[in-house]
Amino acid sequence: MEPLPLDTTATPTSGTTPAPPESPATILTTVASPAGDDIAIRFTRPCTNVRNAHNVFPSAFQTGAAPIPFTAARFSSPEVAAGRRQQLQPQKKVRQIKAQLIRRNLYPNTRIAEHFIGACYSHGLINSALLLFTTLPPSPHVYIFNTLIRVFSQSQTPHTTLLIYAHMRRNNVLPNNFTFPPLFKALSEARHVTQARCVHTHVLKLGHHQDLFVGNALLDVYASSRQVGLCRSLFDEMLQRDVVSWSVLIAGYNNVGNYDDALVVFEQMQYAGFVPNRVTMINALHACAHSGNVEMGAWIHGAVKREGWELDVILGTALVDMYGKCGRVEEGLSVFWSMKEKNVFTWNAVVKGLALAKSGQEAIRWFNRMEKEGVRADEVTLLAVLSACSHSGLVDKGSEIFGLLVDGRYGFCANVKHYACMVDVLARFGRLHEAVEFMGRMPFGPTKAMWGSLLFGSKVQGDLELGLLAAEKLIELDQENSTYYVHLSNIYAAMGRWGDVEKVRGVMKDRQLNKDLGYSSVENSKSAITSVLAHYASTCISCLSVIKDAGTVMLGYITVGDVQGCHSGLVDKGSEIFGLLVDGRYGFCANVKHYACMVDVLARFGRLHEAVEFMGRMPFGPTKAMWGSLLFGSKVQGDLELGLLAAEKLIELDQENSTYYVHLSNIYAAMGRWGDVEKVRGVMKDRQLNKDLGYSSVENSKSAITSVLAHYASTCISCLSVIKDAGTVMLGYITVGDVQGW
Repeated sequence: MEPLPLDTTATPTSGTTPAPPESPATILTTVASPAGDDIAIRFTRPCTNVRNAHNVFPSAFQTGAAPIPFTAARFSSPEVAAGRRQQLQPQKKVRQIKAQLIRRNLYPNTRIAEHFIGACYSHGLINSALLLFTTLPPSPHVYIFNTLIRVFSQSQTPHTTLLIYAHMRRNNVLPNNFTFPPLFKALSEARHVTQARCVHTHVLKLGHHQDLFVGNALLDVYASSRQVGLCRSLFDEMLQRDVVSWSVLIAGYNNVGNYDDALVVFEQMQYAGFVPNRVTMINALHACAHSGNVEMGAWIHGAVKREGWELDVILGTALVDMYGKCGRVEEGLSVFWSMKEKNVFTWNAVVKGLALAKSGQEAIRWFNRMEKEGVRADEVTLLAVLSACSHSGLVDKGSEIFGLLVDGRYGFCANVKHYACMVDVLARFGRLHEAVEFMGRMPFGPTKAMWGSLLFGSKVQGDLELGLLAAEKLIELDQENSTYYVHLSNIYAAMGRWGDVEKVRGVMKDRQLNKDLGYSSVENSKSAITSVLAHYASTCISCLSVIKDAGTVMLGYITVGDVQGCHSGLVDKGSEIFGLLVDGRYGFCANVKHYACMVDVLARFGRLHEAVEFMGRMPFGPTKAMWGSLLFGSKVQGDLELGLLAAEKLIELDQENSTYYVHLSNIYAAMGRWGDVEKVRGVMKDRQLNKDLGYSSVENSKSAITSVLAHYASTCISCLSVIKDAGTVMLGYITVGDVQGW
């Protein structure tokens, strides 16, 4: 808190005693003695009666001491003040005080000004204080300006703080390091990043850029405004940091969806010797929840237990939400039952977790239990329940709940997201035409999410006409999304309308829209295994046959795509297509990319030694892509010797890629060759190669989801057990890395 500056207009007496904070009303009276000596500022005894408290003010005039009344009534109960507003007329009292301050020329007094501003804020007259201190000469002390900025940053008009700051500069009042934190707080809440950058230049010019509190406040502006690049640059320039600095940076990455980067910063924070606090843990859990990094989330949970922290409602809810989003519903329920206090957000996290796990009936039961416990459902609760009905096929139950929502059973109106969920419920269950009728009865037009649900349902049901309608509507709503054009092209192809297919592709080419590969995620009970799957592989093969039968001349990259289509396990079909390619069936020679695709087909299907033999028969040497496919296949199959060969070859081809060294180190660790592990890490250190987090992309049938997966988690945990058995003392960050895995 900013210290009160020395003031020549008022000197408190040595007998000054502050009013206790629990006082309902405390009266500050400034009295000038008959002898004309220094003004004494004293507090009256605490008044429990608000009317009597205000009566102290006029009674002072009846004394012989020529009193100067000043009242700073602060009500601990806003309801009491609001209930007696008309009787007490505190606003009238404040205006009378203002008149006395002007008459006696006491408004420049910093102590009096601070309490007067507080009184005005308490009674909704803050603009009156602003006019007093910005219109009358002389210019107020910087302390008074800082008080105004701090109060307005907590008001309903935080943008006023920038006007006060501009007034300061125009009147040649230099701001100090206490000026900027509340100013940046107001700009952060208003998302005024441009104005914040202008003030940032003033901070640099005045030399306050190395003040920790100023730096943290500016970090928060950039983080909340989604300017994570500026946030990171400022963070790197800060000579002094604390746990708040790191927490704000993690939150900044979360705000823009860079959850893997947020977790990297979380690890770097611990490497730097900073101990995370509750806010840091909550931000890190948010990143874990959205990236699927349950290993890191479980480590955070363990750290909370080791520190003996109580699971308050915020931290506990973050843990429940993380476990629910990562599919560990049982662990989430265990945290839920261990919490002493729960709120609607905690219950929502449980219901959403069950909905994501496709436990629709269980989600409904928890929803009913929530109502029995007296917890009032909100909009998010109903979204989670309807989502559970959608993913579990509970269309009748979903319709029932939505009907209650529309009838006002839950105390709020259904919004566009609830309608979108109901469309999804109907579309997933195959009741497509009922979904279309429902969309026609809505109080607003259909959204992209609704047409997307209809497109998905029509694809599952084989309703090409309805799918065509949905795809066309999606393109109308978003003409820059290549996915919608691809769906439209596929529907035209399924209908045999090849001319329209060419038109759609022509439009995509004119608009420079590229087709993205689809991805999927597969997880078993032991570890997360991510595999890139080219969707609709059999459809791709069929299309290839149609093109061949039509006599169409195919370019090389088309054949590459069809061989990639065999990633789904059609290894024999892929070998057949590649054989025809080598025999000249398609009119061109197989290039290095075709050979790499074929190696990938064999390696993914587990035919590793056949892939090695194939690489030995190639007319050129193996590439990094080929050795990478072999390394991936050996990891899945558990062939450590072949994986070791692949990792060594990759390092030979690219000695500056840290990923290959990490893979080699992990393989050595799995083989128990700890001396070689240390050698590899020593080489990395000598070459200044940093270890990056491994991540994979996944996509379901509707949308792309990026998840950070800790590779080789089981191997690293085994290594951790070995180190523990050996009695090695482990630092905190080593445990983090081992639990997180690679």
